[in-house]
Parts: sequence; structure tokens; C-alpha cells
Amino acid sequence: FGSRPSFRRARQKVFDLMSLFRVLPLLFVSCVASDLPPSVCGPVSPSPVVDCDHSDLGSCGNACCTLEVSVDLAPEDAYSRIHSALNSSVDGQYRYSTGGSPVNPGDDLRQYNIAYQFLLQGRHDCPN
Repeated sequence: FGSRPSFRRARQKVFDLMSLFRVLPLLFVSCVASDLPPSVCGPVSPSPVVDCDHSDLGSCGNACCTLEVSVDLAPEDAYSRIHSALNSSVDGQYRYSTGGSPVNPGDDLRQYNIAYQFLLQGRHDCPN
């Protein structure tokens, strides 16, 4: 029975990863250039790579990839799972980007009584 707890942990990690992929499209994800791993567009600006002449500088004002999907989770659970997965560096490619500043709200929008309860941002580095 000594291996059962580790089996449960491994099974839970697989479940958490599967849950992440069900709710990951809720994220605002931006593919940006970085040192490790390099962006598909490369570190040179302007990029010599075909179709990379319109840089996304990660502003998320109008340049981020955005999807809206429905999931069978409470908003708090969906937010918590996505946030945890991004902080755990699932595959080393995704990261949580902190939100909130003096001019922008944080992740929890419930105080504003609007249609969306949570908003968070992640970063995805695209390897070549």
C-alpha cells in the first residue's frame, strides 16, 4: 500500500491537467518573444520571419488572443484552477501574469457587479 498515495497524487495531477485544458481557453494568452524558449517570431525586431511583421507587445488592450467558453464549474473554481495551473508551470511554457495596478482592477471583478466575475492573464512562450 506504500505506492497508493503517490499513485493518487499522480492521478490528481493528471486530473488537474485535464481540468486545465478544459478551462484554459478562458485565459487571455499572449505569445511573446523571450530568451527561453524563443518566440516563433524570434528576438529581432522587426522580425525576419514571414507573417511576424505585426508585433504583439503584450498590451492586451487589443492584441491578445481571447476566447470565451462555458464550463461546468463555479466561477471561483474555474479561476482557482487556472490560477493554480499557471503558477505550477504545467509544461514550463505557461505563466500567470499578475494583474491589478492603480489604473487596472485585479483578477476579482465581483465588486463591480458586472457580467464577468474574474479576469486573469497568462503568458505562453512559443518554442520554435
